[in-house]
Amino acid sequence: MAKPRLTWKKTPRSKGLARVCEGELGYDLRMDGIQVGGANPLFAWSSPRTKIGYYWSVRSLGAIKHKNTADAPVATMEEAQTQCLAYVRKCLDDAATTGRVNNKKE
Repeated sequence: MAKPRLTWKKTPRSKGLARVCEGELGYDLRMDGIQVGGANPLFAWSSPRTKIGYYWSVRSLGAIKHKNTADAPVATMEEAQTQCLAYVRKCLDDAATTGRVNNKKE
């Protein structure tokens, strides 16, 4: 089985008036073209323009387990992207070594 291709893609901009209030955009992590997670800026609840840091999240998909790090933001977008990519690769490597793919034994 070939290794999946992991790529980053900038989150698309909003349309219309929503774009006026839009803050900094994040990045989507895609595995063979399917979005599995992303890295985004984290804003304060009290003020939508006050950035606290960056977080990443991954949804459950096959061997990849859900994880969200909004409770522990990091300082830079690059750090969030690196952590997200490392987590996804670890999940995929663990599944490959145990022989589990898509939550089923082969």
